[in-house]
Amino acid sequence: MVLRRAGCCEVISGKPAKSPGTRATGDDWDKRSEEGLTAIGLTIQPNQYRFIKEKIDSAAAWKSLPDIYERIHVQLTFLLNSNFTGSDMTLH
Repeated sequence: MVLRRAGCCEVISGKPAKSPGTRATGDDWDKRSEEGLTAIGLTIQPNQYRFIKEKIDSAAAWKSLPDIYERIHVQLTFLLNSNFTGSDMTLH
């Protein structure tokens, strides 16, 4: 919702940068990309900044998020399962 309110959805969606079919062009595209990157940075946990720190635009930062959260989800699933069942589910 934050990205939609900032008008950054088409910028982070992976559409070709500054393509003629988009509303944002030129400097406006760059401004929206910067706003999108800022919004992403403000909505993730501080300990996850390292994953987007090197990204040069909001589209690149957005593409890196599924890798972060899917990995965390799998690890959390193993942890919760082992806590509930009392078994060691670590991979050897």
